[in-house]
Amino acid sequence: PDTIRLSSQLIINDSVSIQGTGQNLLTISGDTNGNNLNDTVDARIFFINQGIVNINDMTLFGGRAQGGDGAIEGG
Repeated sequence: PDTIRLSSQLIINDSVSIQGTGQNLLTISGDTNGNNLNDTVDARIFFINQGIVNINDMTLFGGRAQGGDGAIEGG
């Protein structure tokens, strides 16, 4: 299994499909310091500005979440 540990959020500005290699084979982690705690230095995994986003076959772990001020179906 592979883990991609982010140092900052991935910003998405367009429609995209992200296809992983399998739920038990790929983890994308927002736990920037690797301490397995949800603390203030951790990153959002994705910041989606716009577009249709499909995410499949991976585990998302340890990221922070925050809604935005989306105008149309956002937030």
